[in-house]
Amino acid sequence: MKGAANQEITNNSDNNNISYFPNPTMDALNLESDQEIISYVITGLDGRTVMNSNVQPENKSVVITVSNLTPGLYIVKITLKSGLSKVIKFSKL
Repeated sequence: MKGAANQEITNNSDNNNISYFPNPTMDALNLESDQEIISYVITGLDGRTVMNSNVQPENKSVVITVSNLTPGLYIVKITLKSGLSKVIKFSKL
């Protein structure tokens, strides 16, 4: 989508930044982190898990194919190798 900006979550108490783009998206959601990502869980706003995965091998960037999801808002919980978890929201067109 034209004009879509990178989103970044920063916790000032650590060095674990997570960027995700594009948002909104139609086909894929890209995640990038300062640390290795070990897993993610995507839930709908109703709390129902619609997708989850362990990242093998652990990587600092992940591309999640979301083309099969119904358009709407979703929440992604990302777990980093340090044990920290981050939560982001994205919109599927």
